[in-house]
Amino acid sequence: MLSHQSAATVWRLDGIDATPLHVTVPIERNPRSDLVSVHRRRVDRGDVVSTDGLRCTGVVRTLFDLATVLDEVALEAAIESARRRYGTSPAALKARLADADRPPKVLTRVLRELDSGVPAESVLEVRVARLLRAAHLPQPVRQFTIRVFGKRYRLDFAWPEVRLALECDGRAFHEFQRDRTRWRQIGASGWRVLPVTWHDVTTCWPAVLAELTAAFVQ
Repeated sequence: MLSHQSAATVWRLDGIDATPLHVTVPIERNPRSDLVSVHRRRVDRGDVVSTDGLRCTGVVRTLFDLATVLDEVALEAAIESARRRYGTSPAALKARLADADRPPKVLTRVLRELDSGVPAESVLEVRVARLLRAAHLPQPVRQFTIRVFGKRYRLDFAWPEVRLALECDGRAFHEFQRDRTRWRQIGASGWRVLPVTWHDVTTCWPAVLAELTAAFVQ
């Protein structure tokens, strides 16, 4: 069956590199191939599904397997996309951990930080969430809804008590004007919006954090 990154690609989980092809075979078999990464594991029948004519591991089992090959950031992005697409809960993954003989430590660490709230909508949002958890600031409300000028908007990260928001700006070019209109209307209502891009998060986060900290005291 397809497993690990290959199963994650079938399930359209975020941030996954689909090469090489990964398959899992029964533990008593030992096939070899230079074209395929082969994993020998015991897999319960309930962990195997067929989708689009392909046999692959189910979402929960796929996430559990990914915890053996991904770092924390990539694993959290995959989990959040599974939560968003399929309603996969942290509780279901914790239950799988409890049944495991050798639970992956990286999965334990990631689940310790996640709650049952609204999942992140992108890999960029996952990165920002992790950085904010490590910052010495009040923790924001995720996907906070406000209504301004007769429209409903959701803010990626919001501090309602000071009307401050941090927005992940990873949209495609055709969405540029729509987002600027959105931010202008939110700003006109009395909210301060700080947009952050992938470059901001991966290259100059200390400067962003300093600006965010300054916004709290204004």
